[in-house]
Amino acid sequence: MASVVVATAARALLDPWLDANIPYLFYYLAVLFVAWRTQLGPSAAAFVLGVLAGQFFFVAPRYSWMLHVGDAEQGFDLLRFSVVAIAIIVICEALHRARDRAEALTAKALAVQRQLEHEVTERERAQRALQQSNDELERRVEQRTAELRSLNEALQRSNSELEQFAAVASHDLQEPLRKVQAFGDRLQTRCAEQLGDQGRDYLGRILGSAARMRTLIDDLLNFSRITTKAQPFVPIDLGAAAAAAVADLEDRMLQAGGRVEQGELPNIEADASQMRQLFLNLIGNGLKFHRPGVAPLVKLSSRLLPAGAVDATGAVAQHCEIQVEDNGIGFDVQYLDRIFEVFQRLHGRDEYEGTGIGLAICRKIVERHGGRITAHSTPGQGATFVLTLPVRQTLQEGSR
Repeated sequence: MASVVVATAARALLDPWLDANIPYLFYYLAVLFVAWRTQLGPSAAAFVLGVLAGQFFFVAPRYSWMLHVGDAEQGFDLLRFSVVAIAIIVICEALHRARDRAEALTAKALAVQRQLEHEVTERERAQRALQQSNDELERRVEQRTAELRSLNEALQRSNSELEQFAAVASHDLQEPLRKVQAFGDRLQTRCAEQLGDQGRDYLGRILGSAARMRTLIDDLLNFSRITTKAQPFVPIDLGAAAAAAVADLEDRMLQAGGRVEQGELPNIEADASQMRQLFLNLIGNGLKFHRPGVAPLVKLSSRLLPAGAVDATGAVAQHCEIQVEDNGIGFDVQYLDRIFEVFQRLHGRDEYEGTGIGLAICRKIVERHGGRITAHSTPGQGATFVLTLPVRQTLQEGSR
């Protein structure tokens, strides 16, 4: 409205010079000003008011809304003003809408940019926190690895010292024990009549205890020699090692009336003497722990396991499974872990002889060869010991 009033005043001031020519001149500027500064509504209002003001004040007859019907010039001025004013309004409206769209897109782009900056900041913060956590974890892992390495070295030294002590102590104990047995045998042979019944009973107990001590010392020596007197791994025939163990147990088989059925056993890389000791202990247990009135029977069998596990060299390892099955008294599986511990017995010494070291020796031999040993059994129905051994040895001796 103000722009139309200003345009009317300006046209009136210049009216003496312009006379009736170009009656709508300043109204072009008024419409352009309003259209450029505002939206469609005010622009259209400025256009309508400009037409009315120009017609009333500056088109003859002045101060009248009447047009000369025959005056083509007046009609042309009005048509020209209308066309130009409408064009200005349309163009400005298009520019306004384009500006609004541009501002909306700019605002959206700024919002997206702020969101991206926020996400980047959060991601950088999370990466820094993750890096700090990784550094802390690596530090703890290195610290724990160093501690474990130190403890492992200390444990290895302790085990080595204990094994050496057991070997030396067992060796040193043998000499006085041999003297006890020797003089006890002489006393029993030469002075049995002078000792009387009670003396002979005491002497028998001494000799029995000395025999048990001798067996215990021998078992401790065998246990310590698994690592201290170990031999290199070489290709051997497990069948030959088992047959040698069976030959050593011939007297026990005759006494118990038992037998051993040996199936085909594979060739593997192993310590031959330790494999013989392994079969000696397992077959010996099968003959010893037999049911009263039932002749002991021990069966040996084997099979090659499907290749699947990867060894230390990255190659696919081949393993074999050895089964030693007997028809003896069996045991409760809740004691499975206990039977492989040193000095652990499930039966009293009065029932079955032994020191409780035999199966511990078996487990240590199997573990030295990189294998596993377990068993399954039902009381009164025998037991089956299952050994899993690698066919080829790939680990260095010092790594076990």
